[in-house]
Amino acid sequence: MTFSEAMDYINAISKKGSVLGLDTTRELLRRVGNPQEKLKFVHIAGTNGKGSVLAFISTILAEAGYRTGRYISPVIYQYCEKIQINGEYISTQAVAAIVEVLKKACDAMVRDGFEQPTVFEVETAMAFLYFLNEGCDIVVLETGMGGRDDSTNVIPAPVCSIITSISLDHVGVIGNNLREIAECKAGIIKKDSSVVLYSQSPEVMDVIKETCHEKNCGLRITNPQSIEVLEDTLGGQNFHYGEWKNIRIHLLGKYQRENAAVALETVEVLRGNGFVITDEQVRDGMEHTRWPGRFEIVNNRPLIIMDGAHNPDAAKVFRETVEEYLDDYVKIFVMGVLRDKDYSKIIELTNDLAGAIITINPDNARALSDVELKDAVNECKKKEIPVIAAGRIEGGIEMASQIAIQLGNVKTAIVVFGSLSFLGDLGRYLYQ
Repeated sequence: MTFSEAMDYINAISKKGSVLGLDTTRELLRRVGNPQEKLKFVHIAGTNGKGSVLAFISTILAEAGYRTGRYISPVIYQYCEKIQINGEYISTQAVAAIVEVLKKACDAMVRDGFEQPTVFEVETAMAFLYFLNEGCDIVVLETGMGGRDDSTNVIPAPVCSIITSISLDHVGVIGNNLREIAECKAGIIKKDSSVVLYSQSPEVMDVIKETCHEKNCGLRITNPQSIEVLEDTLGGQNFHYGEWKNIRIHLLGKYQRENAAVALETVEVLRGNGFVITDEQVRDGMEHTRWPGRFEIVNNRPLIIMDGAHNPDAAKVFRETVEEYLDDYVKIFVMGVLRDKDYSKIIELTNDLAGAIITINPDNARALSDVELKDAVNECKKKEIPVIAAGRIEGGIEMASQIAIQLGNVKTAIVVFGSLSFLGDLGRYLYQ
């Protein structure tokens, strides 16, 4: 099988969509030797912050000399980005070889009366096979949706389970209210294991504490009040966190300091489980961590920032970050959203920050059109600003750049946000 043939197969089974539950994943993995049983894991669930926490922890582990797998979703730039070892993407040859094995297993399952595995189930199995074949010491992976019934939850008890910020997302799919959603995310917690929790609302915290008590798990909770900011600019931030002094990160925003605190608490759990990680390796890992699409500066002249604020909770954080770093800039928003997200709330939380809003069409079957988004912005905007439908991302950036030129010497920032699904298109346009 070639890589092109592998992608044809992946695209074909993608049409099935997502199906929650573990039985099909377990059967597929059983037929390929249960690679997950031979690996060690750090498992991350939550609504926001999963990717950033994964990036911090996996970079620290790599700095400490461990062969560290990453399994992420969604990707920004290319398909192979979703499966990495020490920051290096899986090769197209490896994808082709493993998909060929998995297709045979899937076809046999269908012949035997089982459901055809979904694309996420196949990709999860591919990741586990690759990490085992490549001799990973540990794998850091994030759930795709929810926790309890997510395909990644077939793993044995991990070295550490992490619960990041939880808010209302996928309502009606993984839960109907915050408590139900938290209970679903808490489903990744395994008996007699260790858990790190991002400090958040009492309702969520109570669910995680109850689960840890029931399953006899040790629990570490971050203490955001102990974060002392030393420097915070567009170039990066320095801070103390408890006993950790002079931590430097390049990811921007208060929430990234709090995500970094999750990673630092996880380091303590890893050390307690036999992983040798020096303070210097932790500092180097934090400083070397990069994570695309999270308030990331992708161009300086003009200043262009991209962020994947895709739900109301992320939009609140996005607003705080814009106010923190871009208070004296005229902000030109380039915005694209998915139809199944609460885009009206995202607009409501952010539109008054903008000097102009340009709407675009993300390249996604679930996308809201640029014209529909323009109409939605006009319905709830809080001040009179230009709102322009620009088609694709390329047109949106060109239009925003023209507005910036017309403003002359005024400090301007083009801020692209609303969904992770089109940020890769932005990167490819800028770097072509």
